[in-house]
This record gives sequence, C-alpha cells and structure tokens, in this order.
Amino acid sequence: MRHPLVQEAAPASHGREILVTGVAGFIGSRAALRLASRGWRVRGLDRVSPPRPVADVLCRLIVGDLRVEGVAEEALAGVDTVLHAAAHTDLPRAQADPEVDFGDNVLGAFRLLEAARKSRTPPTIAFLSSFRVYGDNVDLALAGQGPKGYTLALPFQWGISELFSTDQCERTAHGTHKLLADLMAQEFAHSYGLRVGVFRVGPVAGPGHDASSDGCWLAALQRASADRLLQIDPDQTLDLLHVDDLVDAVLAFVDSDWHHLVLNVGGGVQNAVRPYDVAAAILTTGAQGDGRVDPAGVLATYPKVWVTDIGRAARALGWTPRRDLKTILEEQGIPWQVAPSVTRDSARPAENICLGLA
Repeated sequence: MRHPLVQEAAPASHGREILVTGVAGFIGSRAALRLASRGWRVRGLDRVSPPRPVADVLCRLIVGDLRVEGVAEEALAGVDTVLHAAAHTDLPRAQADPEVDFGDNVLGAFRLLEAARKSRTPPTIAFLSSFRVYGDNVDLALAGQGPKGYTLALPFQWGISELFSTDQCERTAHGTHKLLADLMAQEFAHSYGLRVGVFRVGPVAGPGHDASSDGCWLAALQRASADRLLQIDPDQTLDLLHVDDLVDAVLAFVDSDWHHLVLNVGGGVQNAVRPYDVAAAILTTGAQGDGRVDPAGVLATYPKVWVTDIGRAARALGWTPRRDLKTILEEQGIPWQVAPSVTRDSARPAENICLGLA
C-alpha cells in the first residue's frame, strides 16, 4: 500500500478543524480559503498539492488517494468536520472509462464514510452530491418552449426539489455513480448514526472555475471562440450558484441542530438565465477564449432547463444565495444588466422563464 504524504503547512489556529477532500480542485480550494478566513483550521486531502495561496492556509496537507486503504483514516484523525468535495468531474472520460469515475466517486466516498463510521468520535460530514442524480427525469418537468426559452411546468415553477424522483430514468455513468455515493452517504446516516448533510449541488461558478469541471458551464462559455458561442441552444435555461454561497450552505448545516439532511443547493429561480444571453454579453466585451472548448457540447450534457428549488434549504437552514447573477457574472468581467425588481406574485424575470410567462 502506498502511504499518504503528510505535510505540515501553516501555523495552527485555535478554531475547529475541518478536512476538505479534493482541496486542489475548484470547490475544495475555494472552500479552504473561505473556511480559513472564518477561523477554521483547515486540513487538506488531494492526490496533488494545491497551489498557493491555498497551500498557505492549510494546517496540514495529506497528499494521498482516498481509494487506497488507510488514507481516509489518516486524513480523518482528529478532525470534527469533513467537507467531501473530492470527485471525478470529467463527464466524457467517465462515460468512456466508467471504472475511473466509479473509483473516485463511489469507492473513494465509501472509504471516507467507513473510516468515519469506525472513528472513536465520528465527524460531521458535508457530502457534495450533484443535480446529475435526477437524470433525464428533469425533462418530464418541461412545460415546453416559450418565447423566452424552455419552461418548467407546474408544480415545478420554483425549480426541482428533493422530492423529485431519481428512479426509472436514464443518466450518465457519472450521474449514476454520484447517485450511488449520495444514497450511500444517506445510508451511513440512517444505519450507523453518522451526522451527514448531502448537498445536491447545481451549476457552480466563481474564482478558479474550470471548463473541465462538471457544473461549470459558465467557464465553458468563457473558453469558447466567438463563432462557437453563437452555436449554443438559445432556449436552454440554467441556474448558477456562487461557490462561496455553497460553502455558506455547508457551514449553515454544520452549525445547525440537524443530524441528517438532503438538500438541493443551487442558484434558484433568482439566478436562472439562458446561457445564450450570457454568451451575448461575453461577445460585447470582445474577449476571446482559447477555442479549445465546444460550449454546445458541454451544454448538451445539461438538461434543457435546470433550476434548483432551494425552498428546503431556506426553511431548514435559513440559507439562500447572497450573490446574485449580476455579481457572479461581473466578477468574471461579464457585463450584466439587471431588470427592475417585481413582486413574487408577478414573478421576477428569471421566474417568468420558469413559469413560461415572459
């Protein structure tokens, strides 16, 4: 067995200690920075070392592979909280070589959960799942194609909730593996008493996002050449969540009294947008991507409409996204015009898209 490489990094603070798996990835690295700024002692685990400044905020770095026996036990020793952000996110490779995706997304998750179960003081686990678990069932919620794009039918006007079926549908190998890990995390909560929050995360964006990561459709648009931006589906509608809001949702669960929750976490109706409109905004800047990403191909892996119903997260944790679409896009240098606010009865502009009223 290859043992993990343990590196002591930044001086320890006196806060609680959290393990962030996948600390070199987009979500994991951003989470490490945000958690450290909140006073947490952050321990990182990944197969590669994260770059600075992420490495500088870690109290400990373990370079290892969760699939290997013993790595999870070493990583968990002494922590009271875990953010499991490690995942295989390359959808094309997952479909071509499902064994790799299974190893990272299912076996790695099992090793972590089993190590937590056997721990003398099992940690709280925030387990990042995916909207991909719902497969093509999401298409059943389509009302059709309205003047402003594809629309969701009643009763899904506020998006897809946790009650939406994951059964009897087609999904990719990646989506199937994420569902297996998702259900496994829930089972460890029910059967073994672990404190687990499962977060079915919608599309995410923010500093450091990458077009190769599942969920980062905005990064795919930014990498595309101008001519390819014009080839995407003009009617597709997707929401967008800032990565810092995701970390805030995790912390809201950690600091709550809930023992186990399954939550859909995403941008919601207020952050729903047609990628085509974002592409048009990118074109106005004159910015040119490197052309190595086909945005139409990336967006074809998404449902025609994905809008997250964040109602349960709001009710259970008092959490809603703080960063609106304008903030997310302008942080990336994409200009965005905000329509005037209206009441819930008449619906905000993005909600009109979902309701088919725009």
